[in-house]
Amino acid sequence: MTDYPNNVKYFYKDPSFEKYVKIRRFVESTKTKTKTKTKNKTNYALFLYVIHMKYPTYESRYRPSFILRLFCSSTPSTDIDSATMYRHIIGDPALLSMTDIDMLWLCFYATGDTIYSNQVKSCALIKKQILISDAVIRTAAEWSYNNHIILKFIHGPEITKTVVTASVTDPLFFYPDKPTQQAIMDKYKDE
Repeated sequence: MTDYPNNVKYFYKDPSFEKYVKIRRFVESTKTKTKTKTKNKTNYALFLYVIHMKYPTYESRYRPSFILRLFCSSTPSTDIDSATMYRHIIGDPALLSMTDIDMLWLCFYATGDTIYSNQVKSCALIKKQILISDAVIRTAAEWSYNNHIILKFIHGPEITKTVVTASVTDPLFFYPDKPTQQAIMDKYKDE
């Protein structure tokens, strides 16, 4: 899970306009740095998008022209479309990635709404285990959900640990014994 500043992580507990202004200033200062990663911009744009959905008056009280430019998908200066990202993470839990799990928690930190934690739980419970990557995502969702229960961000029973039972046949994701591994390497050496 990505570490966010405490004023971001606990915003839903006290969603005051003053805290919102501090977060906006933090986001704007991160955006002006030359080494800002696109992932951070996407994370914070989604965070602010969810806050504006829950608290629409904050948008009108804090430089609305900047906000419209930040969230408008037709603006050529930005590659962030928070509405599309939001629809994706709230959609089918079987299609979520590990980054999407972080985004769901970020939305939870913004609002405190259990719809986001329930989406992480759904991902942990229904994620198909065809590939190792699916099992890793499922395990990450389980760990993340259980960790938020332990840290008392959410209430409820922990998800029981699952055992990966899917057979993975792709040799690139399979770690066989040494003689077989050499045969696989010989088979794929020309690709």
